[in-house]
Amino acid sequence: VAEVCFVLRGKLKVVLEKDGERFEPILTDRDVISVPPGVYREEINIGDEDALMCVMLGAKKPITPTYPPEHPLASIKR
Repeated sequence: VAEVCFVLRGKLKVVLEKDGERFEPILTDRDVISVPPGVYREEINIGDEDALMCVMLGAKKPITPTYPPEHPLASIKR
């Protein structure tokens, strides 16, 4: 599954590795990186404070969310 990683706060070294090739970018506030399926990924906090990152998982095709009938968003038509 593809992943998109968005750094909200802090400083991270991201280790990416596939087929013996290694890449180690440094990410800071508001940096984003896309990691394709099958790529090893590791994050190392190299800052002086805690880091916070949002990771979003992808799918082969978009999936429309569904809600229970009583939920306010259930009435929205797509």
